[in-house]
Amino acid sequence: MTSIGWEFYGLKFGMLLTMLISAGLVVSVWLGAHKTMAERGHIDTMAGDEGDD
Repeated sequence: MTSIGWEFYGLKFGMLLTMLISAGLVVSVWLGAHKTMAERGHIDTMAGDEGDD
């Protein structure tokens, strides 16, 4: 292979690696936000029962 081929291979590999890392971060942040929202909703429903007694 020529040096140009290796440069393109490195560029593609770098882009793939960057995309995988960013996708993993997005998924982890989304799941964390989703979990936080679910916990927050559960706390809100529990908090509404205080004055019903």
